[in-house]
Amino acid sequence: MLSEEVANRTVKNYFRKTVMSGNYHTLEKAVKFIENSAMKKNKKARMIAILNFINQARGVNNAKEKALGEGFSLSEFRSRIRELTNYGINPVTIPREWGIKFIPNLLEAYHKLKGRSNIEPTLSEIADSYIDPFDEDYDVEVVNFVEKENEVSDFI
Repeated sequence: MLSEEVANRTVKNYFRKTVMSGNYHTLEKAVKFIENSAMKKNKKARMIAILNFINQARGVNNAKEKALGEGFSLSEFRSRIRELTNYGINPVTIPREWGIKFIPNLLEAYHKLKGRSNIEPTLSEIADSYIDPFDEDYDVEVVNFVEKENEVSDFI
């Protein structure tokens, strides 16, 4: 039988591969954040290009297949994804028609809150504890979205 530590590490590994790191933003908000950052111009351009590429491909797996077909190496593709996630931006953007500008990465927020107590935090508590670092007007829609759900452990 797996120990709790091994089980948690395994789930976290597959979660990160599927959902990825970083918070979710609309394409426009993610681009605005990158443009307003102190990064070098060429890094900004790479990050915006990969965001647009993934957005047009409608997902990371589709983008990866397309990129490899166009001559990108797998390591180059992964490096560009890592640049985004290192800045807290999930490479998958929120569709404009959802009317939401920000969704926190649930696993990261869950572990942040879980570290404060042994009680399982609810999705509402996660949303309430998280403020969008790129938007002064924290999206109430995020709180409304997660209030409809039950416990975080139902999704992890």
